[in-house]
Formats: sequence, C-alpha cells, structure tokens
Amino acid sequence: MEKAYSILLAVIVGVSVALQGSINAELGKYTNSKIAALFSFLVGTIILLGINLFSNNIKTIGNVFKAPPYLVVGGILGVIIVFFTIKVMPVLGAGATLSIIVITQVITGIAIDHFGLFGVDKQPLTVVKAVGVALLFIGVRLIVK
Repeated sequence: MEKAYSILLAVIVGVSVALQGSINAELGKYTNSKIAALFSFLVGTIILLGINLFSNNIKTIGNVFKAPPYLVVGGILGVIIVFFTIKVMPVLGAGATLSIIVITQVITGIAIDHFGLFGVDKQPLTVVKAVGVALLFIGVRLIVK
C-alpha cells in the first residue's frame, strides 16, 4: 500500500474515532453506556460479517484458533475503548477526551516501536521523538483544563 493512501486511511480513522466516541456517548444518553457499547459492536459485527461473507474470507475463520491466545485480547481492548469513551466523553468533552487518548496512543506506539513488540520492526526512541512527546503533553495540557 502506498504511503499517501495509508496517510489518507489514517486520517479517516482519526475522524472516525472522534465521531464514534461522540456518537456513542450521545446514544448512551438515550439508553445507558453498556447498551450503547453493545449496539455499537453489534452493528460493527453485522457489517464485518457481511464484508467477510461477500469477499469469501469467512472460510479462513478457523485460522484464528491457530493464533497465540493473547492475540484475542484485541476484542477486549475494543470493548475498553468503546465503553470507556462513552463514559468519559460527556464528562471531559470530545477535545479533552481525544487529546488524552491521542497522547496515550503515541506514547504506547513509541514504546511498541522502541521494543519491537508484536512483530513491529524496532525503531529506537530518539531525542527528537522525546521532544515531540513533550510538545504533545504541552498541547494536551492546554486543551485539558
């Protein structure tokens, strides 16, 4: 996949994360956070099932059971992301919530790169990256009052 296309997809993901959290939090006001999270996953599951059936990828579903068991933690992390975002966004607001999430993602990503975790090629922490994180902290502090 070319870099420009990957950047575009990453931007779409960023917009989607912001919209999803806000929309799910609003849905939670009509019901509760647990039902809102359940509905979010239910709709996503139905769409992904359709995509996999349509693309004929469903036949490889058995390969999931060949993967190391810790890799299914992704589903648990998805629940944490959706459920906790629904809970905190009405309290902190979208900007503060997302800025905290982004800085945490960046720090975690840098650690994954630095140690080469989960099959990622090692990319050591540099002074420039550390300065970037410090600047992000300043930005988050300015947003989260």
